[in-house]
Formats: sequence, structure tokens, C-alpha cells
Amino acid sequence: MPLPQIDQMKRMGYGGEWYYTVRVSGPGGNYMDTWDGLAKDFGQKLPDLPSAPPTVRGRIYVKGVSHSIVEGTLHKISDEPMPWDLGDQIIAAIPAMLSMQYERNFPADGFYEKKASKQREMCAIAKRLQLTNYDKNNNSAQEKLGEVYRQIEMVTNAKDFEAIKWPE
Repeated sequence: MPLPQIDQMKRMGYGGEWYYTVRVSGPGGNYMDTWDGLAKDFGQKLPDLPSAPPTVRGRIYVKGVSHSIVEGTLHKISDEPMPWDLGDQIIAAIPAMLSMQYERNFPADGFYEKKASKQREMCAIAKRLQLTNYDKNNNSAQEKLGEVYRQIEMVTNAKDFEAIKWPE
């Protein structure tokens, strides 16, 4: 079994934007999110990484083994205090954080059930239109279904499903 560990990383995307990610693994499971997501689920922010040197890209904490600040190549550039009490608390909180993360990402308002239901409705309409050769010459059925699909994908909460415009 791998040792409990926290990887707090800062990575640059292809467009030059920065991504701030954290991975926590331990006996309670594996938790992955952004730094802000961890702050919401744990109730406390991770400490910021040092701003110098500019090559600093992360913190790696392996419980009982090491606690380091690393640069882009994951080369260790400094040792940090051991044990790291905050790190140990975060590792111990993995099950609670996973539960909080799930509640945050999958609210109990029925959103995902409604989205799946609307997608099934769209498939039924597509099948009906296909069977009746609806607008075979100008592909408007495909265009209309594509628009409905885009509407479904853009919905971010349960009440917005009522605004979807279905083809006649």
C-alpha cells in the first residue's frame, strides 16, 4: 500500500493559464481537486507556495518520509518542516472531503436525473424523426436536434430544463 501523500501543484496550461491542483492519497481513499475545491471541502486553504524562485511548481508531502518544495522538474529545492500537522489533518480528512466534494459536484436537486431524462427524450425524438424521414432533403432535423443537444449541455441547474425548446 502506498504511503499517504499530498501533491500540491501549480501547472501551466497550453494557453499560458495556470492550473492549481491537489492530490491527496491515503487509507481513506484518493481525493483530487483544485486548491479552491480542497479549501471548500476541508474548510481551510493550503498554504501558498513560495513565490521565489519562479520555477517553484509544488509541494510534495509524504507522511513520515518527506516534505519538500519542488520546481518544474519535480526536483527538490527546499525541505519543509516534518511532521506537517496540516498535511496529516488533510490526509485524515479524506473520507469527509470526498463526501463534501460529491455533494458539491452532484447536488441533491435532481439536476443529473433531469438531464439524463431530457437526453432520453431527445433520443426518442431523434428516433421518431428518423423513422418518419422528417425533412430528409435539408437536414433540418439534425440541425434542430443539434440545437436541443447544445441547450441540454449548457444547462447547469435543474430549473433551467424548463427553458429548453424542443422541435415540433
